[in-house]
Amino acid sequence: MKKLLLLLVSMLVLVLAACGSNSASSDNGNSSEEVQEDTTTAKEQSETANEVKTDLLAYQSEVIKVIRNAESAFVGFTTPEGIEAAEVKPADAAVAISEEIAAIEIPETLADYQTNLTEAADIISQFYSKKAELLQAGSEDLTDAETLKQSYIDSVNKVFEEVGVSAPKFGMVFL
Repeated sequence: MKKLLLLLVSMLVLVLAACGSNSASSDNGNSSEEVQEDTTTAKEQSETANEVKTDLLAYQSEVIKVIRNAESAFVGFTTPEGIEAAEVKPADAAVAISEEIAAIEIPETLADYQTNLTEAADIISQFYSKKAELLQAGSEDLTDAETLKQSYIDSVNKVFEEVGVSAPKFGMVFL
């Protein structure tokens, strides 16, 4: 009888031990699911961040193309003779540049930065308007326009810093 009782107690202990380890493994399963969810969330955030960076670089690339074209157009306006000989006057060129920059669509992924990017686009438009005004007046002092250009560069650099991307080097963009 003692042996039978000992056998029953041993089996009961084994059954209880097995049930205890089963609930522990189900707890581990939940933890593993939580870790998997955290990993998935981290991957999604990383993919979103990469998409934001890519879209910001693509957007800025389009803006830089317009600026380079504008700078090449404004090279002819550096002298009164150049302004007179030009088919397009500086003020008209500035309006065209403003329209081109405004026409560049800001991607949806940059919605958090849309206000800053729109303000930067307005500043660069003001820069070309002011530059055109000064050149048309025959002024060689473009300090007022240069202040706007620096304000544009600072605005764009701020967005690039917030996104975590190296800011563009504008030395080769503006002539």
